[in-house]
Amino acid sequence: MQELYPDGSIKRILPVLLTAEQRGDCDAQDALHQNEEDARIGLGNFDRALLETYRNVKEIDQRRDLELEPYQVVGFTNKQIALYQEERKLLENDAEFYAGKKIPAKLKRDFEINTAQRHQEEKIKDDAEKQIEKINMRCNAWRTRFLEIVGPNHDAQVTTNH
Repeated sequence: MQELYPDGSIKRILPVLLTAEQRGDCDAQDALHQNEEDARIGLGNFDRALLETYRNVKEIDQRRDLELEPYQVVGFTNKQIALYQEERKLLENDAEFYAGKKIPAKLKRDFEINTAQRHQEEKIKDDAEKQIEKINMRCNAWRTRFLEIVGPNHDAQVTTNH
């Protein structure tokens, strides 16, 4: 739209009034463009930090190994769980002696302790496995992105330049 002077010349151009639906569409598109720009900037910052932190994928793998070290407990917890299961079988054998009779309080308590210990070890194992998975996913993503940035032959170039 235009506002005109009495002589017919343009005084000013008025902005087109949008319907509520059109305004909503424009706002959604603006938000989408802003999100895309933010993501591009964020990726650039991530890439810069990744390249400043690691010189090659070997360093990323070393970081992974260092982060995984505390979670080597999984092997130990598997052994503990197996021991608690063996102990449980012994307790069940003892309980068979009391079939149809009242089980002694000590035996009941031993069952409860065994169950609690086994559950605790299983929780430790599950938590450790979740952390291991998170660490591996994160380091794999770093490794993949690093190779996307520098190229797959980067490690060969680094070692030949020394």
